[in-house]
Amino acid sequence: QRIVTGTAMVGDPGHAQQNHPEVNLAGFHISLAKAESDSPQVNEMKKKVIILSIGMAVFVVLQILASNIFSASKMSSAIHQLVSALPVGPDGEQAIEDVPSGGNFFLGNLTTMMSGIAVGLLVPACGFFGTKNGDKNIIQMFMYGNACCSCCGIVGFIGLLIAFNALNSF
Repeated sequence: QRIVTGTAMVGDPGHAQQNHPEVNLAGFHISLAKAESDSPQVNEMKKKVIILSIGMAVFVVLQILASNIFSASKMSSAIHQLVSALPVGPDGEQAIEDVPSGGNFFLGNLTTMMSGIAVGLLVPACGFFGTKNGDKNIIQMFMYGNACCSCCGIVGFIGLLIAFNALNSF
């Protein structure tokens, strides 16, 4: 991916035009709000937050989709193993008829999956729209959301280390 940064002229002809920082990412032009106190370093930081937010959003969607596909595949495999272990009837057919497939499990989780994606996109959306519109309150929500996710990740990693240590002690 090639990232090009520049400025975009916005405004109507009746008013003085202002330069607004812009992020060009994969052919999409994202114009950012400009504050009077913005320095080149602040504009670069805004561009990085936009790119980070988009990356986080893509990761959230891919992670939830992959997790659900993997779970549906495991569940389908387990059910087919159970069905193959069932006794065969006198006519040579399995005693069970309609065995659900992995697609059934995936589609059955569609509402949960869409809810997970919607909730998972809240933090990246705060970063994107807070930076794009120059809203400090939404940017603070982005920072607090990332801090909470980081703390949960650290606690989860420590729990994993403790679990591995407990398993190795046996």
